[in-house]
Amino acid sequence: METTKFDIKRKQHSSSIFSREVLFHYLAFAASIVGILSLALLLATALFNAFGLKTADLFWYLCYILIVLLPLLAFSWYCKKNPAVGKVAIRAVGILVGGTLFGTLLLVIFILLDPQIAFLYFTFTVLPTSLVWFYARSQQKQSVYLSFAPLAAMIMGIFLSNFLSKLIPYFPADWLIFVWIFGPPVALLSRHFLKTTPLKSHRTHLAISVVLFSIIVGLFTNTFTEISPTTSVLYFLTILIPIFLYASTLLFSPEQNKLGLLFPLLLIATIFLARIVATSIGAAHPTPWLDLQFITSPPSRFPAEAGLYPALIGSIFIVILVGILSLIFGVGAAIYLEEYAPKTGPLGSLTRLVRINISNLAGVPSVVYGLLGLALFVNLLGMGFGTVIVSSMTLSLLILPIVIIASQEAIRTVPEAVRLASYGLGATKWQTIRNVVLPMSVGGILTGTILSMSRALGETAPLLMIGAATTVFKAPTGLDSKVSAMPLQVFHWAFSAKPDLRGGVAAAGIILLLFVLLSMNGIAIILRNKYRKDK
Repeated sequence: METTKFDIKRKQHSSSIFSREVLFHYLAFAASIVGILSLALLLATALFNAFGLKTADLFWYLCYILIVLLPLLAFSWYCKKNPAVGKVAIRAVGILVGGTLFGTLLLVIFILLDPQIAFLYFTFTVLPTSLVWFYARSQQKQSVYLSFAPLAAMIMGIFLSNFLSKLIPYFPADWLIFVWIFGPPVALLSRHFLKTTPLKSHRTHLAISVVLFSIIVGLFTNTFTEISPTTSVLYFLTILIPIFLYASTLLFSPEQNKLGLLFPLLLIATIFLARIVATSIGAAHPTPWLDLQFITSPPSRFPAEAGLYPALIGSIFIVILVGILSLIFGVGAAIYLEEYAPKTGPLGSLTRLVRINISNLAGVPSVVYGLLGLALFVNLLGMGFGTVIVSSMTLSLLILPIVIIASQEAIRTVPEAVRLASYGLGATKWQTIRNVVLPMSVGGILTGTILSMSRALGETAPLLMIGAATTVFKAPTGLDSKVSAMPLQVFHWAFSAKPDLRGGVAAAGIILLLFVLLSMNGIAIILRNKYRKDK
C-alpha cells in the first residue's frame, strides 16, 4: 500500500504532538512531586517541632524503630501476601485511630466547655427535642402544629436549661454525666448495627450492657486506679465498643480472615513495650508543645505556659455562627434561584445577572470582604471592632457565594422526573421541595457548607481588617465579646522574637489548626459518600 504525502505529514504531526504530550506529562508529574514534597516537608517540620522530637535521644528512636516499626512492617508484609487479612487490619486500625481521635475531640470539647451546662442542655433540650421529633416523624398525618413541635421543644428546653443552671447547686460527677450523655446514643447505635449480625437476637441485652459496662468502667477506674474515669469512659465508648462491634461481624463470618484483628493489638502492645523499655534504659523522651496544657491555657509571653484556649473558643464561636448564617441565607437563596426565580422575561434577565454576580463574588479576595465588614458592620451599624458577631457576619459574607453555588449544584442534581412525579401525586411546590428536593440534595448542600466553613476557619485577612485582636487572654462569653481566632494567634507567634514561641508553640498551633480543618473536611467527605450511597 503506497504512502501518500498526507500520511507522512500526519505521522510527523502526530509524532510532534506525542513528544509534546510526553513533555507535558513529565512536567506535570515533576510539578506534582515538588508540591507534594514541599507540603510533606512543611508538615514534617511542624510535627517535629510541635511534638518536641528534637529533645529525644538516639536510644528513644531505636526503641520505637526496633520494637514498634519493625514488627508492624513484618505484619504489613504478611498482609500484602494475604489481602483479606490486610483489608481487615486496615479497617480495625481505622476504627482504633478514628475512635481515639473522636474520643479525644469530645474530651477536649468538654474540657473547654462546662460539663454541668452540657448535662442540663442534653437533659432538658436535646433529649426532649429528639423525642418530640421522632414522635412527629412516626405520625402518618402531620399537622402544622406538630411540624413546629420540635422547634418549640428546643426553645423551651434552652430557656429551662438556662434557668436551672442558676438554681441547681449540685450535679453528678463528670464521668457520670459522660455516661448519661454518650452511653444511650452509643447503645442505640450498637443495637441498630447488630440487627444485621448473628447477634441480632441479643442486641437489646447488648445495648443495655453498653451502658452498664460504662458505669462499671467509670467506677473501677475512679476507685482502683489513677486514670481519670472521664477519660476511661469516653475511650471505652469510642474505641472498645466500635472494635467489639466490628469483631462481632468477623467472628461469625467464615469468609473473612480474622487474623487482621491482631494488627491494632500489636500496635498498642508494641507502643507500650517501647515506652517501658525506653523508660527503663533512661532514654530521653520528647517534650511536646502540643499537649493538654496548650489546649486549655491562655497565651503567655513564656513559651512553656503559652496556650491556644481563647483563640480556640473564639474559632468555635465563629464557625458555629458562620455555619448557621450561611446555611440559612445560602440555602434559602439557592432554593429561590433554582425553584422560584423567573427564567424568562425581564425578571429572568435579572435572575441571570444575579447568578453571574454570585459566581464573580466567589472569586473576590478575602481582604475585600474584610473591608466590606469594616464599612458595613463596624462603621455603618456600629457593632464594634473585632467582636464575635462582626467576625461571624464578615466571614459569612465571604463564604456565602460558595454556599449558594454548591447548594444550587446539589439542587440541580435532583432529576426533573422526580419533581413531576411528586406533582402528579398531588403535592404542592413547597411540599415537593421539602419532601423530595431537599432530602435528595442535602448531601451536596452539607458538603459544600462544611468545606466553606473550613475555609472561613483558616482566614486571617478579613479578621484583621475588622479589628480582631491577634491575642486575647480571655475566651469570649457572648456575641459582643472581643475575639481572636487560631490563625490570628498562630500568625502572632510566628513573628515572635523568642525562638520557642516562633518554633515550637507556633508549630503546635499549626498542627491543631490542621487537625480541625482536616476533621471538617473528613466529615464533609463522609457525608458526601453516605448520601451518594443512599441516593
